Amino acid sequence: MKRLISKMIIAILLAVFAASSIFAASAKVTYVKGKVEVSRGNAWVSLKVGDVVNESETISTGFQSEARLNYNGSVMAVPALSRITLEALQSSGNKETVSIKVDTGAVRSKVTHTEGKRIEYTARTPVGVASVRGTDFAVFANGRAKVFSGAIAYYKASAFVMP
Repeated sequence: MKRLISKMIIAILLAVFAASSIFAASAKVTYVKGKVEVSRGNAWVSLKVGDVVNESETISTGFQSEARLNYNGSVMAVPALSRITLEALQSSGNKETVSIKVDTGAVRSKVTHTEGKRIEYTARTPVGVASVRGTDFAVFANGRAKVFSGAIAYYKASAFVMP
């Protein structure tokens, strides 16, 4: 009897943990033009439409190249000569977290808000961080940001330096 109760308690705890936990997700490649690669392990692998890019993977586009990825309805467009890392792609019951690091070039994000879910969508560059407050924006590695619709909060990295 004690054994059965112990097993039931463990099963309930596992079910609660699984239901409330955050899980990593992946973005689906919806468009590729030219040379587009993803860093997997110790190699660069060519991407094609239908492939998935996972959290922590880096995407690189060549000369006259472009890629578009879809994550839960939001679109990331990676133009030529860009390198971005998908630092976080996580989803839980009521929250989605997307964090993109722009190493070189740019990324344009068109964020789709899902009813009942809070979205934390940020794009980080060597000189600043943009946090989504709207729906359509681009962030460049040189620190520039452009908003096409909605608004973003943009913080220069120098604002975080202690005197």
